[in-house]
Amino acid sequence: IIFWFFFSTSSLSTADEGLIENSIAVFSFEDLSTGDNQSYGEILQHLIISDLTGLKHLEVISQQRLQDIQKQSREGIENYTIAQQANAKVLLGGTIMDRDNGQKILIGNLIDAINGNQIISHRIEGIDIFPMVDELTENIRKDLGISTHKDDQIALQAGTKTSQSLDAYDKYLEGLKKFNEINFKLANAK
Repeated sequence: IIFWFFFSTSSLSTADEGLIENSIAVFSFEDLSTGDNQSYGEILQHLIISDLTGLKHLEVISQQRLQDIQKQSREGIENYTIAQQANAKVLLGGTIMDRDNGQKILIGNLIDAINGNQIISHRIEGIDIFPMVDELTENIRKDLGISTHKDDQIALQAGTKTSQSLDAYDKYLEGLKKFNEINFKLANAK
């Protein structure tokens, strides 16, 4: 498997000069259980970014930077194109869905930002989203060949870095969205 992975990700080693070595852009996950990719999907994006940012040898493109690029680009632009413009080598996206038994299925897709090809996919099942995020970020760390270092902060569980209430986190993101919609220039002019 290691032999296959090394050769299947060879495009990562021939990245354009502008791309940042060991860099990732994490996009909102699609919430297939409700069809609303702004709730759990955006929460997952923030939790994963928070987890991966703890790795000292991985550059994680901020969610704000990805949004800025998307706003400046045409409608319907593909995530891998946004990741390229952010100088990321790979991107992470995926889906989350409910099972009949109360469990959730989290699927994370690691994608080559240069050509848009999928590198690897991880399927994680569980009831609590926080340990599922921790498992996914550990898998991504291994997939990218990022070794752990004593300065890394990834050992902290996702639930300890933020509220353990998904409702509270959803309200936080709703407030953040409203805050970002404020037109400060117009407000200052009046």
